[in-house]
Amino acid sequence: MTQVLSAAGCLLGLIGIVLAVFFYIKSRKFKRLSFSVRTFGILSDSTTKLPGFGASYEGNPIERLTAAKILLWNSRTDIIHSSDLTSEDPIRFQLPDESIVLAVSVSAVSSKTNKVSVLVVGDKDKEIEVTLDYLAPKEGCLLSVMHTAEDDAQFQASGTVKGVGTPNYHQSSEFGNKTPLIGLLGGLLFWGSISLIWLASFPWKLVVPSAFVFIFAFSFLCDIIANILSKKAGHELYEKFAGDLSPSEFTQPPA
Repeated sequence: MTQVLSAAGCLLGLIGIVLAVFFYIKSRKFKRLSFSVRTFGILSDSTTKLPGFGASYEGNPIERLTAAKILLWNSRTDIIHSSDLTSEDPIRFQLPDESIVLAVSVSAVSSKTNKVSVLVVGDKDKEIEVTLDYLAPKEGCLLSVMHTAEDDAQFQASGTVKGVGTPNYHQSSEFGNKTPLIGLLGGLLFWGSISLIWLASFPWKLVVPSAFVFIFAFSFLCDIIANILSKKAGHELYEKFAGDLSPSEFTQPPA
């Protein structure tokens, strides 16, 4: 009976720790820009090489045409202001060499007051610079890009958010298979309760190593929860902007 009560006490204590971590992360102010990319191949280089076939964009010949959607959002809990960005190292997305950006625009934005704007920069027209007035937590924008890179080409993000660094990349496929928060915490609770019961049998000389293990697990849990909340915000924005994710705007002729 004593062992059962001890185990129950350990489990309740662990639940309290997990809840404390969760509400600590929710209440603490963090800043982080995250982004994700979806691409749609419109015209491949194998098609443009067919005999008698040619393609051009605004009078300039092209070998391929690819459309991309870049989702950029504030994935943490503090407002990102324009003053948090630097003019010396602005937020940019760059294509691989030997490819150019043909057009870019802001397809959707959480609020007009965010004042998000984009511009093609660089000597070879392969960089997209993003400016904004602010992004509140879970707010973001969707950029539509037409370029000549392969449809599996990766955009490289650069730029500095003061005290944070460059935007963090998330694969768009992660949002469709997001890990349920309750299921993850349940597994951690089970593992943690068994571990605490096992650690309770350790002699006193192993208390310090056990404390280090606990601190590492606590930090790891903080990181897991923060990343889950970040992906959750991205998934919600993808659902909100779902009508703007279709490549149809690239293929329909202008009215």
